[in-house]
Amino acid sequence: MKKIAIIGVGLIGASLGMALRRNGLASEVIGFGRSSQNLEKAVEIGAIDRFEATIREACVGAEIVVIAASLGATASILREVGAYVTDGSIITDVGSVKGSVVRDARLILGAKFDIFVPGHPIAGNEKSGAEAAIPDLFKDHKVILTPTSDTRIEAVNQIEKLWTELGSEVFKMSVESHDRALAMTSHLPHLLAYNVMNTLLRQDDSQLLLEFSAGGFRDFTRIASSNPELWADILLMNKENIVKFCGEYKNSLNSLTLALEASDRQRIIETFSSAKKARDSQLIVDKKEIMKDLVVSRGGSLNGVVGIPGDKSISHRAVMFGAIADGLTRVRGCLMGEDVLATIEAFRSMGVKIDTRNSDCVKISGVGLRGLRSPTSSINLGNSGTSMRLLAGILSGANIDATLEGDSSLSVRPMGRIVYPLRQMGSNIQMSGNKTSPLRVKSARTLNGISYLVPVISAQVKSGLLLAGLYAEGVTRISEKGRSRDHSERLLTKFGVKLDINGNEVSLDGGQSLTGCDITVPADISSAAFFMLGAAISSDSEILLPQVGFNETRNGVVEIFRLMNADIEVRDQNVSSGEPVADIIVRTSNLSGVNIPQELIPSAIDEFPAIFIAAACAKGVTVLRGAEELRHKESDRISVMADGLRNLGVKVETHTDGISITGGNMSGGLIDAHGDHRVAMAFAMAALKASGTVSIKNAEGISTSFPTFFEVAKSAGLRIK
Repeated sequence: MKKIAIIGVGLIGASLGMALRRNGLASEVIGFGRSSQNLEKAVEIGAIDRFEATIREACVGAEIVVIAASLGATASILREVGAYVTDGSIITDVGSVKGSVVRDARLILGAKFDIFVPGHPIAGNEKSGAEAAIPDLFKDHKVILTPTSDTRIEAVNQIEKLWTELGSEVFKMSVESHDRALAMTSHLPHLLAYNVMNTLLRQDDSQLLLEFSAGGFRDFTRIASSNPELWADILLMNKENIVKFCGEYKNSLNSLTLALEASDRQRIIETFSSAKKARDSQLIVDKKEIMKDLVVSRGGSLNGVVGIPGDKSISHRAVMFGAIADGLTRVRGCLMGEDVLATIEAFRSMGVKIDTRNSDCVKISGVGLRGLRSPTSSINLGNSGTSMRLLAGILSGANIDATLEGDSSLSVRPMGRIVYPLRQMGSNIQMSGNKTSPLRVKSARTLNGISYLVPVISAQVKSGLLLAGLYAEGVTRISEKGRSRDHSERLLTKFGVKLDINGNEVSLDGGQSLTGCDITVPADISSAAFFMLGAAISSDSEILLPQVGFNETRNGVVEIFRLMNADIEVRDQNVSSGEPVADIIVRTSNLSGVNIPQELIPSAIDEFPAIFIAAACAKGVTVLRGAEELRHKESDRISVMADGLRNLGVKVETHTDGISITGGNMSGGLIDAHGDHRVAMAFAMAALKASGTVSIKNAEGISTSFPTFFEVAKSAGLRIK
């Protein structure tokens, strides 16, 4: 346990001290503040052990110093704290603006800047002072850390661990992304709430209006009860972002005012519908916490037209290619799941303007191959291996410095397979001693094209090397032992890049530029696979999955389901933005076990959780060999799926490179999805055939690829809650 000093014992500081003491996370909590009366109250309620009269005395022996005072006082506090803390200590803060704080800290702390971990817990209310302290204020709330490339990793890890032990969910993002996000979602709403309240007060009958104000007015203006001095400091310190958003807000308000004056009902409806759709989407994202635990009652059937979100792999690539293209790229049907949002935020942190206000059409203002700039802090890619491996290729040639990191799952996935060939090309890229992330890329003078045989079939590795090849001198030639998905090749061609494709070999000349274009993303066959599974294993089912991507390098799941005797009809095949698409109809089926052909593994690699559930519902034994790659996905999918199937009473035998599943009766039970989205969705569908309820914990990963899964599955007939 550590000795912790809290400078500023208001609502946040006192709540933090109380939580630390109650959870036994500090040997001693020392407070400092301007009001001795408030500090005495903090001791009385158990928020701090004791308080000191000066910052110097509070910092003596403190291993962590938390600055929880107002933003206006942060700079002066940093001067004192920086003078007294030792090199082994850590300084962090809780301010809701990070740009000004980081700039001040860099100047004031000098050589000690690397021990400063900028932080911001997204928690609080309109009350102030120690007496308002809430011991569980941070539990199940988000905390954002914005470390810079200079921040010591061990310091970041300690602060992240501290917040996690308090029950918070910790995120990392760039300083710029944080301040931009908070300007729109917190700072601008406060400004508007204060202003709306003042507008009402300027009316002659303001008291009457207040007396009969509706719930919506009270809800919206609730935050106008916040501390005016505190919010004046916040708004001034983030004024550039807020002024920009105020301008955009005034334009939107003027447009709506003109529509009202003209009695343009259709325009008003369109404006409101767009806002409602965006808000509903956010509510779905907010359900991630709810979806940590899913309960699916047994039985039921799936019927009707099932709308599947955009393909994740293509959405990633469309955003990336658009970012390094010249001109505007419009992406329709882009998946707005967490993985793709991580890619979007990554490029925003490198200076690319990406407009996601209309989720139906994401607009990317490309900066060209050489237009990216070094981000001011590490790029956190969450759970997205596609983002990390493809970005490694782009950044290797972009002549900038950047660090790529991810969540606990991504941090153990192998990165040597992309790092080693990039080094052969001349990339200055480093990885951890375990050959995993974080990846640190430094600007390299020149990349050179190489001829490379990918040892393990991987579209991510192939794509990352092709992207690096755009920046390289000469020809980059990539060969594979089998055929991996070819979305990159199709999209690069759409963006104007000339490729030479010969069987399982693809090459390109370096120095080619990309030209912005319009992309329509097809529905994701990986997400559709779970509904194919559900309809096939349940009684009285028939579903239509419209305009699903039907690329032959991805449709192995359909071929395997058909080998298992699934009743699947594919019709209306056509091409959209260079990608084959089709409508898929699936009906109730009598499945049979099969030996899965190894040549189908690459084109079905992401869909095996669904295939394993189908095997558990089939007559006979299903055998998969030659698929060791499944052990290196978001989870070890062979092990995790085997454990889950055994919990449902299914006979399973695992191998290093595969699994044998004996179909038969399947009971209910408790499943641990280990945060793997595809495992969670597969077991949710298993309940359609199980004899009891299937409960799934750690299912929050679903939001990475299928944020609307809960609603779509429920409307189709799955008994999920």
